[in-house]
Amino acid sequence: MFFAVLFWFQGGAWAHEIETYDQKVLAAAVAQFDRELDQARAGEWDLARSPAYANLMAIRAGIRNPMSRADQPDVTAIAPGAGSSGQINGAELPRHTWALTYDDGPHPTRTDAILDVLDRHDVPATFFWLAENVVRHNRVLLRTEAEGHSVQNHSYTHVDLVKATDLVLGFEVSVSTDVMKDHYQIDPRFFRCPYGSGAGNARVRKKIAQEKLVSVMWNVDSLDWADKNVDSVVERVRKQMVKTGRGIVLFHDIQSHTASVTERLFQALAKSSLPIRFVTVPEIVDEINGRTAKQ
Repeated sequence: MFFAVLFWFQGGAWAHEIETYDQKVLAAAVAQFDRELDQARAGEWDLARSPAYANLMAIRAGIRNPMSRADQPDVTAIAPGAGSSGQINGAELPRHTWALTYDDGPHPTRTDAILDVLDRHDVPATFFWLAENVVRHNRVLLRTEAEGHSVQNHSYTHVDLVKATDLVLGFEVSVSTDVMKDHYQIDPRFFRCPYGSGAGNARVRKKIAQEKLVSVMWNVDSLDWADKNVDSVVERVRKQMVKTGRGIVLFHDIQSHTASVTERLFQALAKSSLPIRFVTVPEIVDEINGRTAKQ
């Protein structure tokens, strides 16, 4: 087994997750992904169908490719539900439109560094956060909302929801939503499954829909959890953006180098001729639904 996931509790209040990987295996898997990306033609790249990406996800979470599913979401009205209209992955967005998303925070210093970069470039983002971290770092939450970003739900403690019992699933989806609503005045409309595990699982999707949440995946992955080299992460994201032309980008605001990655990505995009519009997930879903209603 290439990784171990360890949990420990600090003051009984929350759990940290530590992932340790066989670095040689991980580096080889990342290199395989980059080679596959380089060989793909523009307009034909699809993260959900990438064997190399499936291998990376298997290394990370011990699951099959979390984005594989029978139906790709149709660009119809997006609303909570266990079917295709209750989940988005970025392919539904208008061309040249991008939603930057950051998972697993808030972090007491690293999220602030990312917020500083977003503020300098006047770019909105969507943060999928763990309720346990929101409880600990309310100051970061207040700043994030005050600066116009969106905060959405990423579960309570970041467990694999497919492997969770019904009781744990309820805690991770329902209790986290209640805590955010009742204690922190966040009214989440969207949910991202930890590791993406559960996006194609009927039981998990039903629970998400019961909480009136839309499931959100991604179609551009920075792999910032696996690759600590800023230049290669930026280039990986840029290539995927060119080849997909629209979508939802996955970062993690608990990683120490992701603020630098974000800054360098903006610099790289500014030098390119690629037309770009940045949006939050709620903003673009409202736009899609508004356009759908008029059709």
